[in-house]
Amino acid sequence: MRVLAVAHLTLVELWRQRTQWGFILLGLIMTIPGFLPLDGLKVNGSAPGGRALAEGFLNFAQFVAVFLAISAASGLVSQDLERGTGLLLLSKPLARWQILLGKLLGAGCFMTLAWLAWGLVAGGAIGLRLGDDLFAPTVLAFAASAGTSWLLVAFCLGLSCVLPANAVMGLGVMAWIVSVAAPQVAGLIEGSYPILARLLRTLGEVLPAEKLSDLATRAITGEAPQARHLAPLLLIGFWWVVATTVFARRDLATSA
Repeated sequence: MRVLAVAHLTLVELWRQRTQWGFILLGLIMTIPGFLPLDGLKVNGSAPGGRALAEGFLNFAQFVAVFLAISAASGLVSQDLERGTGLLLLSKPLARWQILLGKLLGAGCFMTLAWLAWGLVAGGAIGLRLGDDLFAPTVLAFAASAGTSWLLVAFCLGLSCVLPANAVMGLGVMAWIVSVAAPQVAGLIEGSYPILARLLRTLGEVLPAEKLSDLATRAITGEAPQARHLAPLLLIGFWWVVATTVFARRDLATSA
């Protein structure tokens, strides 16, 4: 119950921040063309065209969600310590791992709610134009993308235990760029520089964006997920353990 209390406080705090609402509204704005009666957007009323439209909405939402997740998670620990609210939590009968687990759950639930809102609106737009057959797959695809945001939240939570919010935001964006670009670059240089290619692939596994994005796309096309798509979700627990280990050993006497 104590963990859930921290999660609730984290969720409420994120809900009140205007910056997060800006990203959420930006994700909703992307669906406006789906409601407009324009001939160029009718996609011929076909299922393949509808799936292409759904994937377009999904790709844009994934781009916005990166910045929303980083913004939400970058100050989960560091800003609390700067304001003194973190030390107040530590004065309660709470272990440090409970605080971090509560923050992970709160921020992750916030991202899940954002994804569900985007998915329902995008699914409604597609259903309005092409019928109800693509509504459920579209919502499922958006819901599946929440796993990527949970992973990014866990990663930034670990950084937030030792770095200020601005530094976490910068490193979070850089890590995401590397996770997207590294596998592609590795494929281009594998023949000439095998060691560097192997290193890039390893870096790409820190935040395996490609696998998780493919998992969400498969929900639209109706293809079954494979083990390689689900395995990266285990990294959520890994990054939470890293954050807990670092935070447990940190001396907070001078952090106020």
